[in-house]
Amino acid sequence: MKREADVRYVISMYDLANLDVCKGGGCSNLSTGELEQVLFDNGLDVRKPYSYCVGEHRPKSSNQIVNSGYFEGFERCDDVWMKSGAASIEVVIETADPAVQQELRELMTVARTNKFKK
Repeated sequence: MKREADVRYVISMYDLANLDVCKGGGCSNLSTGELEQVLFDNGLDVRKPYSYCVGEHRPKSSNQIVNSGYFEGFERCDDVWMKSGAASIEVVIETADPAVQQELRELMTVARTNKFKK
């Protein structure tokens, strides 16, 4: 059973600039509907409130901190996104069955504490 989740999600303009539709500043030329489609295709749930911000952040495609624009909102949790392989572990956990959620959280705790049995 799928559930709704409110997992925070950020898409950087740094990352969007690498998309064919946005190369050369093309994102600024998109209509609101076209931009929302790009954001949706890249994991932002545009049915929920989101905002455009400017500031320092770490984009998904780089380990460097950049100072640029980014969209902040909530991650999609529809079946297409969940099966795409791009969904975050956070949204996978939040939409899982409660028993699976508990098991995943316990596994993550073990992984963080590095207590794997050899």
